Amino acid sequence: MSDSRWNSDDGLLTELKEALDTASPGPEAALSAEKALYTWRTIDAELATMTHDSAVAEPSAVLRSETAALRTMTFEAPSLVIELGMTPGGLVGQLVPPGSGTAWLRTAAGTTDPVEIDELGCFAIPLRPGEPFSLACRTTVGLRVMTNWITP
Repeated sequence: MSDSRWNSDDGLLTELKEALDTASPGPEAALSAEKALYTWRTIDAELATMTHDSAVAEPSAVLRSETAALRTMTFEAPSLVIELGMTPGGLVGQLVPPGSGTAWLRTAAGTTDPVEIDELGCFAIPLRPGEPFSLACRTTVGLRVMTNWITP
């Protein structure tokens, strides 16, 4: 059964206009919905949680007075481990098990350009952010992993 108002283009356009006019949420609600939608962009990525951080004092480190120039961290996800080293000049890392792909950093200011992960799972990012960041990786077999936020 069809509605007689939809038998002409003018009737259909009038009804569509009325529907759109009543459904308009306003700029604040639209911005809030867009922000909420943006957070779902990485919902399919596995979260790798930190299992080791050399910046956390270990009992043997209390006896030493020097500070290492390399901070090492380990992040574990169900199907991938990320070994990450942070130096004053940037970040170096390796995926276990090894595999190629891309890696990039996420910060409050946005994302960096992706860098290549070689077939051994090694990568280098030639900068060290001064603000909290998260490392994201995508392997060539389609695996997506993201670390939790790291404070430099």
